[in-house]
Parts: sequence; structure tokens; C-alpha cells
Amino acid sequence: MTPQQVQALLDRSVSEGLFTIASGLEEGEKGQLTFRLIISVPTPNLGDLPPEVLVKVTIDDQFTWTFPGFALEDASLWRYPHLDRSNGKLCLRSSRVFLDEPWAMWKQAIAELKEWLEDAANGRLLEANQPWELPDFRHPLPKRSPRTKKIPPPPKLVWTVESPLTFKSWKERVGQHGVVDFGRHSHHKAIVPIQFTDGTGNSIDYPSPSSSFLDPGLRVRGVWLILDTLIYSHHRPPATFAELEHSCSRSGIPLWEVLADLIRRPPSFGYHYLLVGAPIPHLHSGENQEIHWQPIALPHRMVKARKLGASKTNLAPRIEAHIGSALIPWGVSENVSPTRILARGALDKDFNAKRVCIVGCGAIGSLIAEHLVRGGLLHLAMYDPQVLDLDNLCRHALAPAEVRMSKARGLETHFRGMDPSGTVRSFPLTVPPARITENEEAWYELEHSDVIFDCSADDAAFQWLSAFGRKHGKRIVHLFVNGHAKVLTVCVSGRNTSCLTVATKLFQDVALGICPISLAEYNPEVPEVSVGAGCWHPTFPALGTHIQMLVSSAVHLLQSLIAAPWKCGGTAIILRRTEPDLTFPAALPSPLVEVNWRQSYR
Repeated sequence: MTPQQVQALLDRSVSEGLFTIASGLEEGEKGQLTFRLIISVPTPNLGDLPPEVLVKVTIDDQFTWTFPGFALEDASLWRYPHLDRSNGKLCLRSSRVFLDEPWAMWKQAIAELKEWLEDAANGRLLEANQPWELPDFRHPLPKRSPRTKKIPPPPKLVWTVESPLTFKSWKERVGQHGVVDFGRHSHHKAIVPIQFTDGTGNSIDYPSPSSSFLDPGLRVRGVWLILDTLIYSHHRPPATFAELEHSCSRSGIPLWEVLADLIRRPPSFGYHYLLVGAPIPHLHSGENQEIHWQPIALPHRMVKARKLGASKTNLAPRIEAHIGSALIPWGVSENVSPTRILARGALDKDFNAKRVCIVGCGAIGSLIAEHLVRGGLLHLAMYDPQVLDLDNLCRHALAPAEVRMSKARGLETHFRGMDPSGTVRSFPLTVPPARITENEEAWYELEHSDVIFDCSADDAAFQWLSAFGRKHGKRIVHLFVNGHAKVLTVCVSGRNTSCLTVATKLFQDVALGICPISLAEYNPEVPEVSVGAGCWHPTFPALGTHIQMLVSSAVHLLQSLIAAPWKCGGTAIILRRTEPDLTFPAALPSPLVEVNWRQSYR
């Protein structure tokens, strides 16, 4: 909007008594318009708001397609929920119904601003049975002196693995402190607690993340403590170390002694790490169900010997005198427990508990592995000796970073660090096993698997796996597509029926015309594709999107099939892509992938 249009909105607002203007329009560097208004609030009130609240308003040129920004000018009021403590910006309970008419949109925005202030004044920003909100820990870090030697910024992000189950280990530890060991995320995105010990050196039961989630080399040692609450005043956390000491003393924790113990330990990356925890509920006014950890990355330069004195004895009073009034350098914490990171969508929990092997990590195998790992599978082993080439990427789950790696190793690298509870292993080996029995770990994974996916498109491998599954009681899942990926076939062994038997009987039914799909469509004559000159192994033509459609549908069906009790007979499924009628008008479109045939065989 132009300044003239915004000014017209302000004039009309004042004439209708919506608010009082405190300062006129100002234009920012990016074209946004700002001004300040005053909203009256009844006093006294539960939220300790003053009778007049000064609010900074920001309107950009996209209004009414974007919502105005409202921020409290008085930093002493940045203590409420639904507020960004770094700049005072309000998080409004907006319906986000964008209206074409500017005045209607503007009145809606002012109404939501007044509702926020009214709720803040009456203590209703958080109400019973609403999701509980952590206080906002953000504030500026102390500025570095230009004469201070520059050190790299700390990995302030900490990923924890906490849930109602782990809360049992912490529920009775409010007011205690101890030592925590961190590992580093496999892609160096964060540091992750891997072991806690109490004040007497005894280990505390904690779900250590899997080896696939961590860098095996780096370890960091810090200190932990647990308060009764992370909230210091209203809904803000302690801002200074003196305020943190006040919270600690309420829980019986000697903060300065804890910091002295921390500082005596060697720093990591130039920082000392303190985890401050407290029990939290899932719903406001509900019972505590989880521990939340908030990291502090204390720069070593703040507490090094020449500032505190060379002696390492009697450090506590010197630490209090030196940093008591300093702002706390809070880090960022995220809970990455499976109950949190898989809340958006996880596969069947019984399926995810299975130990799965995938033989063949090409287009089909890589996509199946992708779905399983992202869906929360706890244990996956992959087998494929072939090297990933650039031309594979048109329908493979991997990216250019993994080119010239073995497909199995590339997928393991791709999946590392994705799920703290999941373990992913890879073996660049061939099945049937010319030398696989010589690799104890590779053989162990096959012997102890629950389900083996055969995506090798190799008859010898399939026949060997079918016999292996029959002998060792493994469920074998055989998958392959036809030319142009029109059809995906899935054969699943039964407890007393081999996967080869299921596939053989399915092929007979297709050839005899018992299945609804014709033999010509099921096994069309499609010319093979050679992607290089000379002696080259040809491949089949198919779009990556078509394979993805079929594989996604197959995983959806297989998770429930495999999670169910294992029956004596096997199952065959034919998934077929449909060709929707895109003419208009047309009948209701059919699904893009249909189950063309599903039959049990014994």
C-alpha cells in the first residue's frame, strides 16, 4: 500500500476511536511503513500491563495479502507467552482470513491486537488444556571485544531424546546436578547428549542415540542441573546468571559451585556447556510429563584464568562477582525423540519394530529404503555392490554427492543422522553370497532379519533368497516393475509358502488370463535402453515419477501386511498405474495407482 492509503486508514481509525497515534508514518529501507500507536488497558490487571501500551506497527507493500506486524516497544514487557523476546513482536491468534477490502482487514488486525493485550492483562494467553508453551530464551549474546581473539561460534543447538518414558529417570531429580557427555551429530548439525551421570558418578538411564545418528569421533563433556521450572517471571526465563542463581537456590542447587566444576573442565570449541533442565507438561495446567533441556554455551573467554585469577580453588565467589550480572548465552534445544519427529507421519509401529534387509539398492530399493527410514524403521541393512553413476539419478533416491559411491554405502550416508533411534547399515556385497558368509556382520544381518526385500531384479538372487527365507523362517518380499513402470508386482512369502512359489503361481494366473490384466500389458515388449556406447548393461525405460508412485503405494500396503500375524500362505499383489481421462467434461477420475490383483497362494 502507498503511504497515502495507510495514512487514510490511520485517520479513520483515530476518528472511530480505535487507538491513539503516538508517532507518524516512517518509511523503511525495504519499503515497509512503520508507526506507533497507543492502546489503553484497564488497570490494575493480573498481567501487570501499564494503563497505556506503546505498540510499533509495521505494514509492508503487500498488505492486504500479508498481516501487519505488531511489537511492544517497552522491552520490560517482553515477558509474556506468544511473544518474540528478541524484538517484542506479538504472535497473534489470527484467523489469517485475508480480506480484499483494506479497511475490513485493518479492523480485523486491530481487533486481534486488542484481544492479545486483553488476554495478557487477564492472564489468559495460556489457558488450561491448551498446548504448553516454552518460554522464549532468545536475547543478544555479549558482544566480542575487537581485541579479543576470534573463536568459532559454538554448536549451540542441542538435540535431546526425551519423552514420558524417559521422564521416569528424571522425575525425582529436581534439585540435582551431574555430568553429561555429548556426541556430535553425524552431519555436525548439533551436539547430542549420550550419557548422564549423577553427582556420585552413577550412570542415569537415558536412551543413547544410535551409532547412525552420531559422529563416532567427537565427544564433549558438560554439566547438567534440573530446576523446578524454567520460568523466572511471568513467562520469561532467567535472563542473567544472578536470576538463574535465584532459580537454582529455590531448587537447592549451588549454581556458582556447579559453574566452578564446569569451568575446571577443558572447554570444547572454546565453550563450556551447561544443560539446564526442568519438568514440563504437554498441556497448560496439566501434569508434568517430560523433561526439557535448555543449553548454555558459556564462552571460555568470559571465565578464563586471567579474569578470575590463576587459582582454581575457591572459584565460586569469583565467578559470582564476575558474571553474576551478565546475560546468559542461552543456546537452542530441540527434542528429537521419535514421538516428536515422527509425529507428522510414521509407519505402523509393529512394522517399524522389524529388522529389515534390502537386497538391491537401485531405483526401487532406494525408494523403499527412503520410505522406511523416514517412516521410523528401527533397523535397516542394505546390500548392493554396484556403484552409483550420474545417469542413475533420474530415478534414484540419492543425489550427486553420492555419485561413485556404492549404492548401499551412498544410501547409508544419505540416511545417517535422520532418526536418533534408527540404525542403518550397508554392505557393498552381492547376493547370492559368493563371499557374503566371510563378512560376519553382513551375514549376521541376514540371519537375524525379520523381513528381506528383494529389489535386485536378478533371478539367481531371488531364487537364493526365497530358499534362504524358507529355510530360516524369514519373510521375503519380491518387487519388480515392467517396462515403462506400468505395473509393480509384489510377492510376499507365507510361513509355509516360499516367495518363489507365490511368484510362479501368479505368473501362471496372468498367463491363463485369470488376472484382470492381460499378459501383453503385464509383460510388454519394450526395447531396452543403453545409456553408454560400447559394451554396456542395458536398462529398462521408465519415468522416476512412475516408479515413485508405484513404490509409495506398495509401502503403504506392505506395512500393514507385514505388521499383521504371518499366515501360512503367501500373497501376490499387482499394482497398476492408470491413465486418467484429462478431457473436460469427464467422469470422476480414477486413482492414479490401483490394486489390479491381490491373491493368496499356498
